[in-house]
Amino acid sequence: MLFGNKIYDKYSLSYSRKGKKNGYNAEIVYSCIHNYYFFLIENTKRDYIFNSLWHFNGFSDEEECMIACENKIDELISNKYN
Repeated sequence: MLFGNKIYDKYSLSYSRKGKKNGYNAEIVYSCIHNYYFFLIENTKRDYIFNSLWHFNGFSDEEECMIACENKIDELISNKYN
C-alpha cells in the first residue's frame, strides 16, 4: 500500500499521509504534541470508519503504524468475503 506525501498542518509539525486500498481510504496521522502516530480507515460504500486510537494508544514509529493500518484493511477485506 502506498501513502502519499506528507501534508503538514498549518503552523505545526503534525502531518498526515493518505492512501487507498480496495475501496478503503486510509490516513496516517502524526501528532507532534503527543509524539505518536495513529491511523484512520474509511469506506463510504460500507459505511465503515475506524480510528486506531479506539483500540491502541498510538504508535511510536510511522512504519509500524503503516503496517498496522494495512493489516487492519486486509482483515476487513478477508472478513467481507467470508
